[in-house]
Amino acid sequence: MITTSRYASLFTKNFAKSFSKLLNSNYFSRGKKTIFDLVEFSRKLGDQNVFVIKEKSGKPSSIDVVEVEENLEWHWLDSIGISYEE
Repeated sequence: MITTSRYASLFTKNFAKSFSKLLNSNYFSRGKKTIFDLVEFSRKLGDQNVFVIKEKSGKPSSIDVVEVEENLEWHWLDSIGISYEE
């Protein structure tokens, strides 16, 4: 499942939606939901990871990976930097 950090810019939300289509994955609008809320929802969808797209200055800057276990335990797995040209 792919989502954004809280209060993400429209640019970052659109990036996340496009990224989810590219990976044939589920996009979930974050809003005020906690990581645990996202973990619960990802398990309902059958996903084992949550990818959280973070931003700096309104542009995507990294993708944090949360690994989700069947018993709803979770932990931060990795953070991947994003660089792109406009």
